[in-house]
Amino acid sequence: MVGLIQSGHFFFASNQDLGAIEISTFLSLVLLGVSLSQGYTYFNRNGGDRLGLKLLVSLLLLMEVFHSFTASHTIYFETVTRSNRGEANSYQLSTNVLTENIITFIVQCFFSHRIYRLSRKLPLSTLSFIFTLLRFVGGIALSVESILDVPRTPNGVFVFTFSWLVTSALSAGVAADLLIAASMVYYLRKMASPTNLQS
Repeated sequence: MVGLIQSGHFFFASNQDLGAIEISTFLSLVLLGVSLSQGYTYFNRNGGDRLGLKLLVSLLLLMEVFHSFTASHTIYFETVTRSNRGEANSYQLSTNVLTENIITFIVQCFFSHRIYRLSRKLPLSTLSFIFTLLRFVGGIALSVESILDVPRTPNGVFVFTFSWLVTSALSAGVAADLLIAASMVYYLRKMASPTNLQS
């Protein structure tokens, strides 16, 4: 059954959109398995790490499990509980978006700090943190609007009202990810260079 919501240029066809959500959820469950195996390996091999780092890894693993649970519950809710009336938004999906935003913020903050520890250059780390903070603030605003949008009929239209915020938050996230990745590769490569090994 196809549910259709029309608002301006907004079309929600539940069978097509749920297919995309199902595929991404199944892929995220595979990645959850990878994360859990990495967590298992970390705790088996790095017993001497600081308690704070162990708690951070534990928190992220717990949040990843919750994120996968809410994604799976969204699939169940949309295909079984609410199968006869398709809507674009639900509390489960909104909670999933909020959880993802918090996980991304924690991870990007950790790596922004690692950039400072590797480079000892505060401006580079600060720029990375600013992009991370911009993404987080935008993501929280979208999460709040998403939760407030659920009881509306039709729901999901807020995405078009706040399309500028979606684009801005995602762009800040991409900028933070690129800066973090490039910095980490550069400074880790610099640490592994033959001149560094000889000194």
